[in-house]
Amino acid sequence: MSIINCKIGEFHEIKSINTNDNELLQRLYSMGIFEGNLIALEHISAFHNTYSISVYGSQIALRKSEAEIIEV
Repeated sequence: MSIINCKIGEFHEIKSINTNDNELLQRLYSMGIFEGNLIALEHISAFHNTYSISVYGSQIALRKSEAEIIEV
């Protein structure tokens, strides 16, 4: 299940990140988004094009295309 389908505030373990884009993958890794870490969906924008997630107590805003590749 993708993080964008989770309930707001619930923490889940990241199972995989489904992308072949190494630049995007490295950017996500640098923010602490990688397999095994806990992540929570915190906020969804009005038009569902931006998602705010929590990783290690930090809030990170991701585009829908970035958030939907994170499997929990």
